Amino acid sequence: MYDGLYTRKQFALEYTLENFPISLREVPVGDQDACCFHEHDTIELAFVTAGHGEHLLNGQRAAIREGDVLVIYPGLRHGYDECETLGLFNIMYDPAKLPFPILDGGKIPLFRRFFPHQVETDSFPRSPEPILHFPTREAMEKVLAEVHTLNQELSSRQPGNMMVSIIKLLDIILSTLRLATSQVKEVKEKRTYSLEKILEFLNKNFTKEIALDKLVKMSFYSRRVFQYKFKNLTGYSVTEYVLRKRIAFAQELLRKSDDFSIGEVAVRCGFLDQNYFSRKFRKISGYTPRNYRTNTAVQ
Repeated sequence: MYDGLYTRKQFALEYTLENFPISLREVPVGDQDACCFHEHDTIELAFVTAGHGEHLLNGQRAAIREGDVLVIYPGLRHGYDECETLGLFNIMYDPAKLPFPILDGGKIPLFRRFFPHQVETDSFPRSPEPILHFPTREAMEKVLAEVHTLNQELSSRQPGNMMVSIIKLLDIILSTLRLATSQVKEVKEKRTYSLEKILEFLNKNFTKEIALDKLVKMSFYSRRVFQYKFKNLTGYSVTEYVLRKRIAFAQELLRKSDDFSIGEVAVRCGFLDQNYFSRKFRKISGYTPRNYRTNTAVQ
């Protein structure tokens, strides 16, 4: 059972042209191994040509069926399960090495999912859900006919077959975008929290223990992209932002009331260890909690 990086070059050596930025492989019904986790060094475009199963990616799974279209980005480990009836057509391609002008392609809905800018792929949802679905078998067959033509060109070795293959790949993607129905709306609805909403959520709940993974899931970004965007917005990491919110709240409690002991203030602000609270308070404010209360208490 394969478990590792499946490069486009390796894919090409086994199935089509070596050192060419497009490769193709048909997986007949029954040939897809279950839970064969792997990743690619280029984009993989997968058409579910028959049956049904589950697509596994990023610790999640999604039901897939005939007519679904999947786009998997470089570096994402994925696999399939419950795939006894599943048939697939996989196309691997490297957009950076395909020499044709995009022109106004970016205006076509979802086009950039297939031909993203280099920095964009990290911001796309890491979801196993299909991106598109063909509403009829007839619509899918029109695209699969073009896929078979691409396969023939990649295998023909005739002069100009590389040029034709590039044109045919673009035909396949454009036909897919026109004939298939978008399923991205469902995914977008799950991203109900913008960064500003997540910040609002933190501002209301900073005294509670909130796992970073929960915030990442709310944002629907990858962990790395979420942390980068959060720091860009606030100037701090999530941990540092929460810590400073807690210390600011502690300062407010210490200034306004003598009713709470230092330990009680620590607990109310989300600190379970009073010594840790005192160290962090002094590091940020320049005072111990007790000295801060003495020097700033409301008269």
